[in-house]
Amino acid sequence: LARAETEFPGATARAIGAGGTADDVSQALAVALEARARGVGHLHAHFGTLATTVARIAAAIAGIGYSFTAHAKDIYHDYGKDTGLAEKMRDADAVVTVSDYNLAHLRRTCPDAADRVVRIYNGLDLGRFAWAAPDPAASDILAVGRLVEKKGFHVLIEALLILAERGLTPRCRIVGQGEEAADLAAQIDGAGLSGTVTLEGPRPQEAVVAAMRR
Repeated sequence: LARAETEFPGATARAIGAGGTADDVSQALAVALEARARGVGHLHAHFGTLATTVARIAAAIAGIGYSFTAHAKDIYHDYGKDTGLAEKMRDADAVVTVSDYNLAHLRRTCPDAADRVVRIYNGLDLGRFAWAAPDPAASDILAVGRLVEKKGFHVLIEALLILAERGLTPRCRIVGQGEEAADLAAQIDGAGLSGTVTLEGPRPQEAVVAAMRR
């Protein structure tokens, strides 16, 4: 905090004015200092919950602008408390969302910021994923994603165990990282699938694309 006050006189007052918990302010101070060190003049956050809380406070401390992308859960989920979404929209230089349905909803939610809400689809550069005929001899399974419960990797491992019990043992590569990594590793080991199912951790996008092509 002392360093932030040196870099940004009045930082404490601006941080308090922007709200947030002590943890939020602590993270925001670190982001503001890093932004100053790197010459960053604008912050953009994904999801209108914690990430935007921190970006908003950091921007207030550093005296720069911020924007954010609102996706789905951060818009519609009932968190049991006010996440300050309308307030964040009013303060932001721009708000991006990923569908026309969201766009209309957010404009109704915060009319004061309606002219700053835009829709930009989240998608892929299809030029990087040109179609090719599948290899008829391919037998591997590739699964890519965050290792969290809702992605269902534990169900995939259960299915692979059923296949193994039927005498089918395809090689399966699971690419990603997350809080379920240790549990999935134990599940694989307990199912006796360590020889054919591997947790490969995170990989750069180029490696993921190459794996998909195979």
